[in-house]
Amino acid sequence: MAATRVVLSAYSIRIRKKQTRTYLTLDLFDDKQDFLELCTKCLADQLEVQQRNEEAQHLIVLDKLEKDDRAMYGLIRSGEYGQACDVVNAVNGRVVYNKKVTDADMLPFYFRVEVPTDSDKGLLIVQKGNSFTGGIKTTLEKKLKQCFETKNEDYRVDFDALLPKDVIKNAAKKGSILRVNFIHFGLPKDITDRYRGKGTDKWGRMELVFKPRRNSVLPMKEELIDFLSGKEKKIGEFYELKKFNFDAQEVKVDVMVGRQQRRISLGHMTSSPLYDVTDEVKINKDGNATFESIHEAAERLAEALQEGIYGKVLKS
Repeated sequence: MAATRVVLSAYSIRIRKKQTRTYLTLDLFDDKQDFLELCTKCLADQLEVQQRNEEAQHLIVLDKLEKDDRAMYGLIRSGEYGQACDVVNAVNGRVVYNKKVTDADMLPFYFRVEVPTDSDKGLLIVQKGNSFTGGIKTTLEKKLKQCFETKNEDYRVDFDALLPKDVIKNAAKKGSILRVNFIHFGLPKDITDRYRGKGTDKWGRMELVFKPRRNSVLPMKEELIDFLSGKEKKIGEFYELKKFNFDAQEVKVDVMVGRQQRRISLGHMTSSPLYDVTDEVKINKDGNATFESIHEAAERLAEALQEGIYGKVLKS
């Protein structure tokens, strides 16, 4: 299956003692142990070890694991089994393989665990799958929690959604607004009346786009920061559009921080953020991103996230 889109998601990593909400320094959480070292050893023991979840009919294999000073990263191959089918050549329509119930399509997924020194918050970045292939976040999180908490019974490790408002609020202060898309899901009545059938008002969408002139930026930073700082976040209140008679239901903002450009949807401020890095990676002949290119994209994303979380890129 061709990797038409390559998407990463990000989560925070924090450690606390049982029954408390006081988070500890990750690289010395009990005054002796480093969470990154524990994670690396945990996964290193799993290299080439096949793990099979018979109930979920899910198979995973750790294919690659590397480590630098304050991060570990690699590839996990993951696939589902349990249904037999014919595999057909999409060009000539011929059956090239009869897939058995015990066969699994093992697709590669990138992951990165980053633990800065002297910090109570780390980063987990994982490649997302699509609606058919799922992903590895749940499996990887479960494995790391099991390894950690089995050896450290008095502690808990939490993997939480890294809310985009926390990141983008800081990024907006330091960055530039390049583009704002106001989106309304639906078409004007005089257009939908030309369709036949029910629900035709939802057969399209309208967009109002604010763009600066070439080599310039939009003077909307204050509005974005005010919106992210407010308790009640109603999309239609992000920017007054009464003069345009445009009811915005979602707003997408392109922000440039340093040399990196990120798009944030203000309509999904409570879910785990997704970062589309398709344009930043190289695709192999097998339809998957090369490890080197997705690793570089994840490194750049980690730097941008650190800017948002800590207000600076942390040095190892």
